[in-house]
Amino acid sequence: MKSSVVIGRRGLDHGGRLNENEREEAFMSEPDGPHWYLVQARPRQAARAVANLQQQGYRVFHPQIRVEQLRRGRPALVEQSLFPDYLFIRLQPGVDNYGPVRSTRGVLQLVGFGTAPVPFNAAFVEMLQARLDAQYAAVSTPDHDSAHAAPETPNQALDDILSLAEPHERIRALMELLHRQMRVARPSATRPVAT
Repeated sequence: MKSSVVIGRRGLDHGGRLNENEREEAFMSEPDGPHWYLVQARPRQAARAVANLQQQGYRVFHPQIRVEQLRRGRPALVEQSLFPDYLFIRLQPGVDNYGPVRSTRGVLQLVGFGTAPVPFNAAFVEMLQARLDAQYAAVSTPDHDSAHAAPETPNQALDDILSLAEPHERIRALMELLHRQMRVARPSATRPVAT
């Protein structure tokens, strides 16, 4: 599945490609409307949080993958959380009340920087859903060094995260992606100086 972002011509360089700033804006921006947010569940209570949030009528996505583990000396496919103790929830700012989410049994907090939750890139979440729905469950060890360039597209970010074998590494990469999104989304505190 291929996803593309459409923006105006102002972001194109001479070769018809996006310049670096526009590429980050296109990757991290999404239209007004409902957004995906990251929810941190209490330790080992993600399934409880999902059930309680769905019972309240929220749209929730808890990514699961199949990994091969030894069970009784034999390899077996086991379903495992892609991001242990983390899940995604779809909320409409100004319409949905965040209070009931925060006080739901099994939920620890909505992830954000400061006091406000930060919306997550919708293209990334939707591609993740599509891949997992298509049984994309093979998790292999990364072929590249962990100090690699920042992903340019949600698809590349997803590939990078799915290539990580350890759950804590996937969570770290997810948080780095959210942090990078937050840096891009907030306006710069510096102003150009007239000469």
